[in-house]
Amino acid sequence: MTIQVEVLPEQISYWKEELAGAPTKLELPTDRPRPAVQSFRASTEIFELPLDLLNLLKDISQQEQTTLFMTLGAGFMALLHRYTGQEDILIGTPTPGRKLGESRNSTHRIENTVVLRSQFAEHLNFRALLWQMRERTLGAFAHSDLPFEQLVAEMAPEHDPSHAPVVQVMFVFKGAEEASQASNSNGNQSPRAGISGHDLTLFLFETENGIKGAVEYSTDIFEAETIQRWCGHYQTLLTSVALNPAQSIAELQMLTEREQTKILYEWNATQTEFPQVCVHELFRATGVPAPGLDCSYL
Repeated sequence: MTIQVEVLPEQISYWKEELAGAPTKLELPTDRPRPAVQSFRASTEIFELPLDLLNLLKDISQQEQTTLFMTLGAGFMALLHRYTGQEDILIGTPTPGRKLGESRNSTHRIENTVVLRSQFAEHLNFRALLWQMRERTLGAFAHSDLPFEQLVAEMAPEHDPSHAPVVQVMFVFKGAEEASQASNSNGNQSPRAGISGHDLTLFLFETENGIKGAVEYSTDIFEAETIQRWCGHYQTLLTSVALNPAQSIAELQMLTEREQTKILYEWNATQTEFPQVCVHELFRATGVPAPGLDCSYL
């Protein structure tokens, strides 16, 4: 079977315009220096988003005329922006993409990766980010026939072997029906134990009880404890969004309750008992000659 791909000139023009001036590397804070060549070793952390949060996010999606994919994706973009401080962020997401087979009418498709871009102006709020995500997602999916390999050749012809080209982070979401089908098959969009070509891939699967999440991460540069914290940050940020989507990105809460308690109380529990002695006695204890101090008035 051969692959028939028709790449229209306007598809190439679209992506050149859409990604003009975009960075091709996301500078995530890492636990270890990035090796010169990827080893592709990976591990996975599992987490869950509760049903009540899922329902609130669905309500926001309906109010803003977006999809759950867009809302969850915008939340992920906001998280990456807060971690990196970068004002221009690219992530990848899989689409059915190109038609497979001899006939143009073939319903079989080969998976392709499209790039989603978010730009963070000063004081941008989540609602505006969500609208931006909607427009760019619709544009990307409408121009998903350009093979990702060709896009890479256009944007990053000289590949750096220390990281994946163009996008180092992937976002994969499956709605309830897709997630149910995936659980009964061996689809290649599920985490693969032990191997990944990206720094991070966030998988989200809608279920009747909420959302099951998995973060596949490169063990070259991340520790499991870091990814566990990031999963908690993502849930906290989405909860903050659900309570008030008009908040600026900078104001969205990220720290978990446990982290807030540690910072505000445990790390500030610095009260110490000091001996009731005069300053000159402290000098004497150090062996340094004390100045002529009279402590009789104390």
